[in-house]
Amino acid sequence: MKKNSKLYENIKIKKTSLFIGIMLLSISIFVGIVVVLLNKDRKPKTLNNAHNVGVYVTADIKLESSFANSNNENDYELFYLININDFYYIIKSNHKLDNSNLTVSGITEEIPNTIKQYAINYLNNIGLDVNSNNFANYVNNYLININYDINDKNKTVFLFMSIGIVISLILIMHYIYKYIKRTKFLKKYRNVFEEIENEKSYYFLVGKTYLTTNYLISVNKNIKIYNLKDIIWVYPFERRYKGKIVLKSIFIMDNSGNTNNIAIIKDMKHIDDLENFYDKLIDKIPNALFGYTNINKEKSKTLIH
Repeated sequence: MKKNSKLYENIKIKKTSLFIGIMLLSISIFVGIVVVLLNKDRKPKTLNNAHNVGVYVTADIKLESSFANSNNENDYELFYLININDFYYIIKSNHKLDNSNLTVSGITEEIPNTIKQYAINYLNNIGLDVNSNNFANYVNNYLININYDINDKNKTVFLFMSIGIVISLILIMHYIYKYIKRTKFLKKYRNVFEEIENEKSYYFLVGKTYLTTNYLISVNKNIKIYNLKDIIWVYPFERRYKGKIVLKSIFIMDNSGNTNNIAIIKDMKHIDDLENFYDKLIDKIPNALFGYTNINKEKSKTLIH
């Protein structure tokens, strides 16, 4: 079959799913590699570096009782003050810290105003003259959220990466499946297509249907090929929703009892093209049954073999 034919262009497998699958697979793997490389050597810094948001720090601390607690989106949080050489740091935890001496790691975050005021009140109660203006002289400007797990981000990224890989493989396998199926189909009907190439054909573009001298070919989603001499019954078909026509097509039955709707249209502005195609089809198969009637329905049963 000629590679430049309109029919071949319509029956060959589009590579959209393959392209999207390969792109998604490449992006997923690339993102995974980047995340691994970025976090491979990320080690916690000392508290002396906790002067910006998003710094991963660690420290050996001695705890006293918490000075505040809050409900943040249903997560119960406790806040502690730790004293290191008469300078304080705020620790945030979503569970009670029982040990007085322990090593903690976490990420620096902004201090909520309410927590900042609680810290000021607490420090004033223990004899320090602290207010919002001199707060930074006594307390680090950023709290340390020890609920943060450096591996959480990796887990999230790898989860989405895994989902991306699975979806991409599904798209690629879907393309391969359709390609193999279509290749077998073309091989099976090679002689038919070679014959069709030499016949004069009429193509109903919107309905993706061909009518040649001896064959009717529908290429809408699945390929259907009918030898015109095998068609025993034809009639217009329509589907309505709330009284409005939402789909029109042509019903076909061959002498083996196989049925199919072809030349499907959903935009009624193409109804004249559909009727024109139907008329051409009738001219090609004058011995077939036309129109849906109970008589034709019963008669079609006698023509099946």
